[in-house]
Amino acid sequence: MKTIQLHIEGMSCGHCKKHVEDAFTANAGVTAVEVSLEKATAAISFDEILTDESTIKTALNGSLYAVV
Repeated sequence: MKTIQLHIEGMSCGHCKKHVEDAFTANAGVTAVEVSLEKATAAISFDEILTDESTIKTALNGSLYAVV
């Protein structure tokens, strides 16, 4: 199990937070996601056997939000 913290740009409300959470949890192997609007971060825990960090970082591609 591995956890990474990413800075997310573009979130401003609860709907944004939910969209980001859903985008990350859609990845196979992601076991937990904790998004903070105040800090503009997402902490993602995942099983390294099923997924990798680069796959998780691309979860928001094509959306209004960006991993920076």
